Parts: sequence; C-alpha cells; structure tokens
Amino acid sequence: MADEVSNPIIDFLDGKKIAYRIKEGGCWNHRIINFSYTGVNADIECLVHYSENLSDYTIFGMTGNNIPKGKSQEVMKVANFANLKSLYTTMIINEETNIFWTRCTITSKDVISTDIFNRMVNNVCLMYDDFIPLIMKVIYADNTGEEVISNYLQSLKKDESETSSPKSVSFTGYE
Repeated sequence: MADEVSNPIIDFLDGKKIAYRIKEGGCWNHRIINFSYTGVNADIECLVHYSENLSDYTIFGMTGNNIPKGKSQEVMKVANFANLKSLYTTMIINEETNIFWTRCTITSKDVISTDIFNRMVNNVCLMYDDFIPLIMKVIYADNTGEEVISNYLQSLKKDESETSSPKSVSFTGYE
C-alpha cells in the first residue's frame, strides 16, 4: 500500500508488515489509517487521522464496547482517573453515543518521525489497555468507579511491596 508522498505512518506500518486500511476524511480533512493493536487486556482498533501536509495527527484507540445507559457517570470517574495519570493521552466518553476511546494529537511544523508515531500509538493503546479492565468491572460487575479505582490502587501498592525491581510489560503490540 503506497501513498503519493513518503508518509511516516505508512512507512512504519509497511516496515513492520502491519495490515491497514486507508480512507478519505477524518478530523484533519485528509485521510484515516485504520489498523489493529493487541494489548494484554484488549484488541484495540487504532485510527490515525492526518493532514495532507503530514504535520497534524490524531490517533484514536477504541474497542467495540459501549457504556450501558446509567453507567456513564461511573465510567466517567475511571476516565477522569486515567486522565490524571496520563501525560500525553486523553480518555474521552461521548455520552450521546455511549462510546469511549483514548486519543493523542500532535501538530508539528515538520513531518513527524516514525519513532514519534510509534510512541503516540503506544501511549494511546497502553492507556486504553491499562484502564479497560476497570471500565469493564463498572459495566459488567456493577462496581462503582470509586471501588475499581480503590482496588486498582491497592493492587499497585501490593505489587510494589512484593518486588523491588520494575515489572516487565507483556504487550504484544501491532497486528
């Protein structure tokens, strides 16, 4: 799959032999690239919206999970907690459609490098993958946002007390 101009996103995906689709449109009124990313807790659909001059990019990560009516406020608590923990990525909930996703945007005077693109995708997907279990507990186990956040924080404290070395992350990545 080739584009008219050297595109760092397409170069990266082609270099890794990752299957993707391109369509016209998106939030930068040019194109959207769609591909899959496999995390520990979820298979994440990635959508990369980019501008014609290849200097504006927004990456979205999502799954097909919707928030049932009446649960959006509790899920919002988890999303707010995730946003407080993140430096680069934002979790968003659309209460009209009951869909949630993560997003990262960058605008640059130059075309971004494949390394920056890879970091953006990892930020989006890791955030989604880290917090999807908490959201699923709110949706399917009838836990409150406060309960899942409290349990999450307790598990982090337990993990810290059991080991003094950093944990390696088992993250399979791009498909």
